[in-house]
Amino acid sequence: MISTVFRALLFLLCLSLPSLGSTQTRATGDGFDLTANDAIRFDADAAGYEASGDVQLVVGPWVVLADQVTARLDPSQTRVTTLGARGKVFIQQDGFRARAAAADLDLSTQGLRLSGAPVNLQLGEDRLITDGAVVFAVEQGTVTIEDAFVLQLDGTSFSGGRAQAQVMGDRVQTVSVVGGVQLEGPSVKLAADRLALDRESGSLRLEGGVVVQSGGVLLSGAAAVYDLATGTVALSNDDAQRVTGVLSFQ
Repeated sequence: MISTVFRALLFLLCLSLPSLGSTQTRATGDGFDLTANDAIRFDADAAGYEASGDVQLVVGPWVVLADQVTARLDPSQTRVTTLGARGKVFIQQDGFRARAAAADLDLSTQGLRLSGAPVNLQLGEDRLITDGAVVFAVEQGTVTIEDAFVLQLDGTSFSGGRAQAQVMGDRVQTVSVVGGVQLEGPSVKLAADRLALDRESGSLRLEGGVVVQSGGVLLSGAAAVYDLATGTVALSNDDAQRVTGVLSFQ
């Protein structure tokens, strides 16, 4: 009888204990809050924290989620200066969001490097997917894309080799692509060696082996200007002037 009662009480006690799997460890300092499901270890030699297991780090305006995070501190060991995140990384600052396998952020220079295919980046309504690394200089507003990518802006899709973009707020303002580029609009496709987009004017310029395709129409030239709003293409050729004209594909 006593044995039965004891077992029942032990069972109820186990039910009331918190689950060890949901226990979080935590470290805080000047402007940062670090939590992890597995462990947070302070490395005195490296002057920083190493955290693993559903890690969340909030530092200034940045929110970082990852499997593993390393956060290095300043000489006073109270403020995070650099961080590295690995494994299913999500990082956010205001309207900027990104997913990657790895992220390295220098908070003193506001320089962010994302790597590990694929890298998914979102700035407001603009979206980027790339197989290579992305370097984002936040204060300068420059985004460097080091490998093959797809960029979606205003219903138009760009794909190419290497590119650099200028960002203002949560919006891409200019894009420069080298090493080959393809563009797909609502009713036209274009390809060229190089592309330069000015978002404010709503037009982009393509140069080098330009090909324009719409339905069964296929044209080529040395350069073209495409208007994102109207869907018109101004196509020109070399000195022979074999093809020159303005075409509408609305």
